[in-house]
Amino acid sequence: MTADTHSILRKERLDFHLLNWSRWMHSSANSLDFVVSPWLQISGATTFEDMIDEMDVENAIRMDSLIDSLDELERHAIYAEYLNSSWSSDLAIEPILVRAKKWLLGRLDEKQLY
Repeated sequence: MTADTHSILRKERLDFHLLNWSRWMHSSANSLDFVVSPWLQISGATTFEDMIDEMDVENAIRMDSLIDSLDELERHAIYAEYLNSSWSSDLAIEPILVRAKKWLLGRLDEKQLY
């Protein structure tokens, strides 16, 4: 595998996790009234699809913790891009988004986001 191919695959992996996080953030299952760590829950998965859904939630929670670690401006850029929140800064969003994604990309492994 060439370095370019590896770089493309890592960026696709980041995009996958950001889109998964976005779906989770938009879902009614992500209620601020009832947040339970997935590591404390007993798995109720009965099918392969249920296991995938549970893993998607766990990965979204891990991604959320990474996004929460971003600087405020970078975090808001991610919110604007993936949650359709308004971008209120006078600064251009694109370079800030690139910087945020680069930081997130460097930390996927430490959160076990494969």
